[in-house]
Amino acid sequence: MAAAAVVNGSVPVGPVTPPFSEPTDVSLNDIAVTTSSPRAKPQPQQPAEEPEAEMSKGPAPGGGGLWTTKRDGEVKLRMDASGMGSEIPITVHDLFLATVQKYGHFPALASKKQGQWSKLSFCQYYEECRKSAKSFLKLGLGRFNSVCILGFNSLEWFLADIGAIFAGGFAVGIYTTNSPEACHYVAENCGANIIVVENDKQLQKILEVEKKLPLLKAIIYCSKDIKEKRPNLYSVSSFPSFPGVLDLQPEFPQLNQAAVKVNSHVGFYGLFPPSV
Repeated sequence: MAAAAVVNGSVPVGPVTPPFSEPTDVSLNDIAVTTSSPRAKPQPQQPAEEPEAEMSKGPAPGGGGLWTTKRDGEVKLRMDASGMGSEIPITVHDLFLATVQKYGHFPALASKKQGQWSKLSFCQYYEECRKSAKSFLKLGLGRFNSVCILGFNSLEWFLADIGAIFAGGFAVGIYTTNSPEACHYVAENCGANIIVVENDKQLQKILEVEKKLPLLKAIIYCSKDIKEKRPNLYSVSSFPSFPGVLDLQPEFPQLNQAAVKVNSHVGFYGLFPPSV
């Protein structure tokens, strides 16, 4: 069954207006992407010499363990003999494409701004994510580097998240309550090339620490009007994209590599544990 992602409310009943100009119907023959992604051969689970809970506390076993804190790290795929754990592994992109093939014109994403609902079908959602991925690549997103997203749930949040994965990078969310210093920690720790900000309040946090982020190449501003012009600051409606068709397939993460990086903090004094 297809699942619909809902932003700031429930799925509306009745006609709604898409946030972008209505694209023409997309047939599967028009989607220029290779459906066979690089496969890491699933490895059956090996019996552990010590309890799994104890294993998770130590370093990953030689040849790759079940977890990694390295951005370019690879892990063993945990496979079971039956049940859900025996399903053939699949990448985020291939799962998305399979959903497009089955439910292409079903509603996928609904959002509400200023009392007005808008929605995207799975075909539209997929194509907008590809556009975001192409734009991120043009702006300099590198393999195993990140797109940080600083804002509340929104259409732009989802497009940036999936677009970063499609482009071979990481999607990294940042709490909207983070201080400029905490935003700097996350962006530096994950190797952020691009930061997407919701509004001017969040933008000012990034501008305050921008000079301490040597890998940062672009800031994407999601609100309508940019109050100040800067060389690396783009509005979400105008940031560049590649013309024509771009085959994103070589950049997709392998099955045993990460697509999302999570940075969290605990305690009242900003203690940051290792990110995973």
